[in-house]
Amino acid sequence: MPITLDFLRHGACQDHCWLRGARTDSPLTPQGWQQMEAQVQQQHSLMPYDALVTSPLKRCLPFAEQLQTDYALPLLTLPELQERDFGEWDGLPFERIQQTAPDRLASYLNDPFNTDIPDAETVEQFQNRFQAGWEAIQHHAVEHGSQHLLVITHGGIIRTAIQQTLGLPNSHWYHLKIDPASLSRFEITPTDEQPFVQFSALLPPPKMTHD
Repeated sequence: MPITLDFLRHGACQDHCWLRGARTDSPLTPQGWQQMEAQVQQQHSLMPYDALVTSPLKRCLPFAEQLQTDYALPLLTLPELQERDFGEWDGLPFERIQQTAPDRLASYLNDPFNTDIPDAETVEQFQNRFQAGWEAIQHHAVEHGSQHLLVITHGGIIRTAIQQTLGLPNSHWYHLKIDPASLSRFEITPTDEQPFVQFSALLPPPKMTHD
């Protein structure tokens, strides 16, 4: 029987940075929290979750801990699910980078996979870290007999999951738009050799109503 993995991107954060990576530990805005809550409630009502996995950063972990309390689910925190470390650019607004490193920024925008950011995690390092996290998620699901597992993480991690499942080249990575509080669904069917993985849905963030 397939295991369903729902990758939930965190909601809006309390910052104004361009590259919000592993070094930028911003908490959620109230609206960001509410959007994630609405997404989880909607999916849980259709097919209940039975296990949780989360990134340790503040835009993910506190929300996961609240779900653990609300739904009495096992929770695994994985450092491998943090966003990419963007080095000296991590947490800076676009305008600041444009002022201090215009040539490197132009090169990065033109070819992000072959332009180094000072002191940043390389694309290869990030992809290898993701793979370790992906394997840990599957192990967690099998260990707990999970059929529907929620993974609370970041846009870069989710893009990489989709990219690797579909076999897309790096050049397609930034063409995958992953909105805050959106949900990406994967189905894993165990086999005698490698698990068979399908990308089955990308669900937009819930629309919030205001009185």
